[in-house]
Amino acid sequence: MANLWLELFGAVVAKGDTLRKHANRHGGEEKLRLKKLESELRDIGQAENKLFEAIEKGVVELDDRLKARIQQHNTNGLKD
Repeated sequence: MANLWLELFGAVVAKGDTLRKHANRHGGEEKLRLKKLESELRDIGQAENKLFEAIEKGVVELDDRLKARIQQHNTNGLKD
């Protein structure tokens, strides 16, 4: 499962690099949008870390519902 998260995170980071290059060529509005997206990416990374910590500490159980939800988010994230 950690590999799936790493793959998803890598895809998002690669997409961010492409957006950054585009924004550098297309001015202010794109730069503002990029900053917002980068902020959202940081928030997602922090949330992911909190989730992993909660699972590792036994606060949250990795049950079938959580596994299905993670898989759904992985699938949706890779489509964008």
